Amino acid sequence: MIEALTFHRGEIARNPYHLRLMSWLADSVRRGGEAVFGAGMQPPSFAFGALYRLERSAGGRQTAVGRPMAIAAEDGLQPLFDQGMPPGP
Repeated sequence: MIEALTFHRGEIARNPYHLRLMSWLADSVRRGGEAVFGAGMQPPSFAFGALYRLERSAGGRQTAVGRPMAIAAEDGLQPLFDQGMPPGP
């Protein structure tokens, strides 16, 4: 992400993402750990993370899909995609 930002010098001059990104990613682990594992529980072991919400849109309405989960970089993403898949035929 940092390398990609180097191609957007004007945007960085207006909003210095490179100064805020690391602290945001670190804080996301803390907040995400509470959301997934519960307040006061041990946070995930990784230092940086991002929070995402998986929703399905049908008939103009959005509904949450699946349950909160933490996925480390070395873990596969298949469980995330399995939760977002529509039911089989």
